Amino acid sequence: MMKKWVGITFMFMMNILFASSYPGDLSYLKNPTPIIYHHALYPCNWPDNPMVHYYMKQLKKAGIQTVIYPHKLRMVIPDWVLFAPTTDRVVYTAQDPYYMVLGMAQQFPNTKITVIGYSDDSAIPEYNNRLSIEQAQKLSAYLWMNDIPNSTQTLRYEGKGEVDPIANNQRINGMADNRRIEMIIDIPS
Repeated sequence: MMKKWVGITFMFMMNILFASSYPGDLSYLKNPTPIIYHHALYPCNWPDNPMVHYYMKQLKKAGIQTVIYPHKLRMVIPDWVLFAPTTDRVVYTAQDPYYMVLGMAQQFPNTKITVIGYSDDSAIPEYNNRLSIEQAQKLSAYLWMNDIPNSTQTLRYEGKGEVDPIANNQRINGMADNRRIEMIIDIPS
């Protein structure tokens, strides 16, 4: 009986330990899968880079979520951080978030970078698709102007419009969450 109790206690403590070392917030996903940040799970050492940690903290302060997967980094950028609401006009306060996104992208040579724009369903689908493409294109153009991709990186952009919402479009907060740009950096294994 004592061994069983010790085993249960050990498993409980390990779950707390792994949960406390979780590097990203997956609360916006429909079915979040826990990712345990542990050196044995990463064959490469990019999560240990101090500059990556620095940029992740700066992005979080700017309202940008970063999610670490074993060979992928995902940045979820709300549209209000970079653009005026429901437009593709860059706001004057977007300079620092642009620098932070650029700095994070510069930390990863030999990667594939994908910028995907999303919108809510408040307008007609054609407008939503065009808006999402234009927002993704503007972020990609900023990266291109600052030498991303470099000679070993690739960069592409796309707009998905109102497809793949992450929140309820019937609520104002949900609509705001759905208006976003996701930047995905695929890191080779």
